Amino acid sequence: MGQARSFPPLARGDARVLILGSMPGVASLHARQYYAHRQNQFWWIMGRLFGAERDLPYAQRVERLLERRVAVWDVLIRRVRAQLGPRGTTLRYARLPSTSPAHAGVPRAAKLRAWRRIQEHL
Repeated sequence: MGQARSFPPLARGDARVLILGSMPGVASLHARQYYAHRQNQFWWIMGRLFGAERDLPYAQRVERLLERRVAVWDVLIRRVRAQLGPRGTTLRYARLPSTSPAHAGVPRAAKLRAWRRIQEHL
């Protein structure tokens, strides 16, 4: 079994929201970008919420999220809590529908409604 790989987090010290995803897929690893699969709805949702739509260059999408104090990290979630230390016990967690094309059972509009919850914390 191969070792799982990911990327460093997209984050600044003033982040108010941390979006934790599962490990990146093949398209993301190949492109060296978060949510690079063309059918993944992450950037469509981030476009609606923060103006970070897929048609922008990747660096601009990332900058728009960081400016809005949104951090992104694809990790094995059990490893994150240990790295957060005492602060991890005071955070609020919310499970949101997956943006992956493998989870197409939830309509895009319903995913967007659910993801709007993160705006309440910025």
